[in-house]
Amino acid sequence: MNPTPSRTGVQAIPKWERVRLAILCSLLLACVLGGGASRADTLSLLFLRPWAIVCAVALLLLPQWPGLGKARTPLMFVVALAALMAVQLVPLPPAIWASLPGHAQFYEAASAAGLDQPWRPISVSPDWTLNSLVSLVVPAAALLGLAGTPSAGSRAILLGALLLAVLASAVLGIFQFVAGENSPLYLYRITNRLAPVGFLANRNHQATLLACAFPLVAAWTALGARARAGPKHGASQVRSLLLLAGGALLISVVVLTGSRAGVVLSALGLGAAAFIIRRTGDAKLVHSVPNRWLRLMPVALGGLLVALFYGMSRAPSLQRLFAGSVGEDERLQSLPLLLDITLRYMPFGSGFGTFDPVYRIHEPYDRLDQQYLNHAHNDLVELALTAGVPGLVLVGAFLVWFARRCWILNRESRPTPALAPALAGAAVLGILLLASLADYPLRTPLMMMVGAIAAVWTNNASSRG
Repeated sequence: MNPTPSRTGVQAIPKWERVRLAILCSLLLACVLGGGASRADTLSLLFLRPWAIVCAVALLLLPQWPGLGKARTPLMFVVALAALMAVQLVPLPPAIWASLPGHAQFYEAASAAGLDQPWRPISVSPDWTLNSLVSLVVPAAALLGLAGTPSAGSRAILLGALLLAVLASAVLGIFQFVAGENSPLYLYRITNRLAPVGFLANRNHQATLLACAFPLVAAWTALGARARAGPKHGASQVRSLLLLAGGALLISVVVLTGSRAGVVLSALGLGAAAFIIRRTGDAKLVHSVPNRWLRLMPVALGGLLVALFYGMSRAPSLQRLFAGSVGEDERLQSLPLLLDITLRYMPFGSGFGTFDPVYRIHEPYDRLDQQYLNHAHNDLVELALTAGVPGLVLVGAFLVWFARRCWILNRESRPTPALAPALAGAAVLGILLLASLADYPLRTPLMMMVGAIAAVWTNNASSRG
């Protein structure tokens, strides 16, 4: 029996797809509550990763499996990444292992200590590589859930759930900011206190998540207009006001995070939102606000909140936006050293997840202080160091696929129900990729899931992909 249209114009969701959607939303909730940190010793991973495995198994065992569909290509990239990690864990004979670039120093140290030379894998720290491999259960489960929920109705509900999670993170961040450094609202022991990090541990990751929300809000607006055949003026006004109020909240919290990259990414997100509204033919939603002064709501409310918090002596996070120059940033100063270390381990890399121990080995004595790098803060450089040439090839293949999808979406002339989420997904992926050049957002489970959703939506326009 064919699904019937609902009163909103969206087809009713089949029974087993509703079950899969519920499982997918439960995984999103688990990522929101316990997937905001990248550290391997985060206690919430003890329930998050097993729950992701349970979700993946349940999704596969439910009847009426629709196949991988538009999730096939993103899932192939995850499988290829997992295979590369698995290869790095295969033990090699001592002679071959010692001949790998960068590995001889470990061989010589063991020989000097009189230790036997066992078979060892490419990874210089296999436990960290194994942790990286296990971390892929979250995006893999998310992709299986997205494959099992292909309808427009499921996509609209998931979009709403994702937006609700982002807005909740913004609101939680405001309460954290007001409560101060010792607030119990901070979810992680190691975090950026005095900053509105929300459900995440890192202010830059929070700012990136909020920047991703702007194209998502635009897609939500477009879907809302399409769900009503000729929306009433009042409903259009309400949706426009919600759009403006949500934008004001997001802009305010991004500024309060003190993340310079977050401000730039948010500007890109706003530009993407305007593009989505124009391409989907729903610019009339914004212009339907009767009072032109209401269009200044984001600026007015954002300025009010910033002035309020500045007056409450919470200025450090705001001053960070203007204090010092980017050239003085320790992460940029470390870039030449990181490139030198990377070349030492080429072409096979040191092993996924091994940046921290490898950097500690090669860090110069004159840089030893209380500040330390647990990641390269540039995932392209870190991937080159830990995954070598195979990792760079995989990234190149992904970028080619992403560029092709953006080209197809840009040429799409018909405003289909899938177009707005697809454009939003492409914008979110672009924001995450750019953020990864200055940080490591995709190493947190929550951002992994956001990236997985964005990848499937990017691949889900009416054109073949």
